Amino acid sequence: MNRRKFAGMLGAAGAASMSLPHLKSFAQPGEDPPNVILVILEDLNDWVGCMGGHMDSITPNLDAFAAGGTLFTNCHASAPACNPARTAMLSGLQPYTSGVYQNQDDWRDYIDASRMLPQQLMNAGYHTARIGKVYHGGYQVNDHWDDIFKPSNTHDLGGPDPYLPNHPFHGMHNAINSSADFHWGPSDNPEADFWDYQVMDYTTNQLQSGLPEPFFLAVGTRNVHYPAIVPRRYFERFNLQNLHVTDVNFDDLNDVPPAAQALVESWRLQSTIDHKNFHKAIQAYLASINYVDDLVGWLLNSIAESAYADNTAVIVLADHGQHLGEKTHWRKWTLWEESSLAYCAWQVPGLTTPGGVCREAVSLVDVYPTLGEICDVTLPENDGLSLVPQLMNPVTPRAQPAIITHDPGNFAVRDERFRYIQYAEGGEELYDHDADPNEWYNLANDPDYQGIKAQLAGWVPPGGVVPWTKKLRGEAR
Repeated sequence: MNRRKFAGMLGAAGAASMSLPHLKSFAQPGEDPPNVILVILEDLNDWVGCMGGHMDSITPNLDAFAAGGTLFTNCHASAPACNPARTAMLSGLQPYTSGVYQNQDDWRDYIDASRMLPQQLMNAGYHTARIGKVYHGGYQVNDHWDDIFKPSNTHDLGGPDPYLPNHPFHGMHNAINSSADFHWGPSDNPEADFWDYQVMDYTTNQLQSGLPEPFFLAVGTRNVHYPAIVPRRYFERFNLQNLHVTDVNFDDLNDVPPAAQALVESWRLQSTIDHKNFHKAIQAYLASINYVDDLVGWLLNSIAESAYADNTAVIVLADHGQHLGEKTHWRKWTLWEESSLAYCAWQVPGLTTPGGVCREAVSLVDVYPTLGEICDVTLPENDGLSLVPQLMNPVTPRAQPAIITHDPGNFAVRDERFRYIQYAEGGEELYDHDADPNEWYNLANDPDYQGIKAQLAGWVPPGGVVPWTKKLRGEAR
C-alpha cells in the first residue's frame, strides 16, 4: 500500500477487513511453519474501544483486529516499564528470574542473548527483522536479526523533534526541564517526518516487495509514549469541551502502605491542573492513540492484501499500561492496574476464530512459549505459560494468575477478579475488580477477604527474587 492509499484510509470505517483468512492450520511437525508479525505499541493502556477504558477513544482498527481473532482483556505486563516488560516477553524470563527490573538494567548483562526469541526463531530457519522499537533503548543485539530498520528521525523519543522553538507546546514551562518528555502538541510537519510513519511505511513495503519465508517481523512504534506529538488532525478529532477526563480520587492513597505512596509522582497531575492542561493532556493521549490506530490499520490492510495473509500469525499488543491521573499518578512504574494492563490481540490462521474474548488473567511473558508452540520451535525453559489453549477456546481456564514485578521483592498478582500487591517492606493491597474497578478500596485488612488474600499471596515467588547485583552474563537462563 503506497502513501497515497494510506492517506486515503486514515480514520476510515473500513476496519471490518481486519480479520485475516483462517485457511491453514498452525504449525504441526513436518508442516511449513507460519510467518509471524509481532506489533509492539508503546505505553498503550486500555483506552481502546474494545477494552472500554475511555468512552472518547477512537480505535476502529484495533477494535476490528481484536474482533477478528482473540482479544485478551486481562493481559498484564511482567513489569510496569519498557525495558523489563519487553525483556520478559522476548526472553520468557520474569524480572525476578532474570534480575532485569528497571529501564536502566541492560538485559545483556543478565541474560544470554542466545535464548532471546528472535535468535531462537533465526536458529529454526526464520528470516528475522527488527523494525522500529523492539528492545528498549540501546540494549540491542544485531546478530539475531537478518534485517534492521531504524527510522531516520533525529530525536530518540520519536515524532518531529520536540525540542523545536515551540517547546513545550503546552505552555507548562515551569513544570518541566530540558530533559523531561512530559509534553505534547499538534504538528504540521510532513507525514514522513514521523518515526511511526516510517516504521509502517518500511514494513508495508517489505510485504509488497516480498520476504523470505518463514519470517518473523517485530514491528515497534514509539507512540503513545510521551511526548505526544502527532499530526494536527488527530488533536482536532477530540473536542476539549466535550472530553471526558480521568475521575481522580484525591483521597485514594489514604489506605495504601508507605511503599505504595513512595511510587506516586503527583507532580505531573498537579502541573496539568495548575496550568489548566488536564483536558489537553487527555486529548493528547487520545490523539496519539488514534494516530497509532490508523497506522496499525495501514499495516493490517497490507497484510490482508499480501501473499502471506493465510499463513501469518499476527499479534498486536502494548508493552504495558499507563496512568493518567489514577492514584494521583501519571505515567507507569506502579503495581496498580493502570500500569500493567495492556492491549493484546491475536489472529493465527487455523487457530483463532473471530469474536474470541479471553477474560482470564494472562501475562506478556506468555508470548514466548506461545510463539514457540505455534512455530513448532523448542524454546529454553521459561516462566511463561502457552496461550494456545485460550487461542483455541478463549474460555479455557488458566492454571496460574499474572504476576507483575516492580523492583526486587515487590509483586502484584492478578487473577480474573482480584489484584493482590505485596511490597518488600511488608505492606499489602487487595482490590476486587468486580466491585471496585478503580482500585479505590484496599481490602487487605478486611477480615472477609483474608482467604482470598492468602490464596493470591501463595503465588508470590518464595525466595526467588534476584537482586540487581547478580549479573549472569555468559550464562544461559
